[in-house]
Amino acid sequence: MNTRSSWTETLQIGDIVLFEFPFKKGGGKIRTCVVAFIDPRTGEAVLAYGTGSFRPPANPEVAITLDRQLDWKAAGLRKATLFQVDRRVRVSLSDQRFQMRRHRKTPVLGRMPLPAADRLKQAYLALPEVTAEEERGGVHPKAKCMTASKSPRRNKSFLRRRRKPILNPVSLSKHDADAAVGALKTVGT
Repeated sequence: MNTRSSWTETLQIGDIVLFEFPFKKGGGKIRTCVVAFIDPRTGEAVLAYGTGSFRPPANPEVAITLDRQLDWKAAGLRKATLFQVDRRVRVSLSDQRFQMRRHRKTPVLGRMPLPAADRLKQAYLALPEVTAEEERGGVHPKAKCMTASKSPRRNKSFLRRRRKPILNPVSLSKHDADAAVGALKTVGT
């Protein structure tokens, strides 16, 4: 029996899979993702981005968290995970970016508990509508503006000292240098 077809035939909304999730500007990173939608007409699945980082999500209304140890272990995860449903990609079930686990020949790690899977369905259906083509390219929403008191500042450039501009060295004769210093003294008085 073909293992690839067996996991694709049993794939469900709420299944946790290993997938090379694309970056906005190209490339990607292997991540745990959750199946948010399966399109039987096209044989495609919509995968939502998963992360172990628990910074306040930009859009908490579409974030599904498995933070109880019982839940994340049952789902085949190594730690608590947050799935941001609005950050997603639509892929064919034969996509080569699915990461097969060596000992099981499947990218499926486990399945979300039923209440979480129900919240996942609702969150996906509540998203603003985009075309299937847009989802195939990957949807990476812009973060909502948050007040400084609610969100840590990601750009720490405000902590860095401003560097003084480097002046081009100029060769001056002793006479020209004395004249320049004298001119500066008279301007300052």
